[in-house]
Amino acid sequence: MDLDKIVKILNDNKIKNVEILDLNAKSPIMSKIIVGTFASDKNTRAIANQIKEILENDFNVAITIDGEFPGDWIILDLDNIIIELFSEVNLINKCSTSFEDLCFLRIYFARLSIFLFYSSLS
Repeated sequence: MDLDKIVKILNDNKIKNVEILDLNAKSPIMSKIIVGTFASDKNTRAIANQIKEILENDFNVAITIDGEFPGDWIILDLDNIIIELFSEVNLINKCSTSFEDLCFLRIYFARLSIFLFYSSLS
C-alpha cells in the first residue's frame, strides 16, 4: 500500500500529527503502525467511517474498525498496516502538559510497548 496516499487521506480528513512506525524488523504480522490525532471526539465514528470508506475504495481492501465511539481512540486494521487515532481533546484534558509533549509521549510509549511485545516473541 502507498503510505504517502494513506497519510494524505488522513490529513484530508483532519487527522494531525501523523507518524509512521516501521515494524518490519519486529513483527511478523504487521509492517507499519500509523499514529495520528483528531481534534474532537464528537465525530469519531463519522471520521473513522469516512477514512475507512476512502481507504477501502482506493486500496480495494476490507478494513475493520475498533475503539471507542464516541471516544478518544480508534483503530483501523488494514491487515499488515494499523492506523491508530487519538483525540487531542481527551489527551489535553487528562494532562496539563503541552499537546506536543503529549504526542511525543504517546508515540514514545506506543513504540516502547510494541518493541517490548515483539521482543518477547523472539
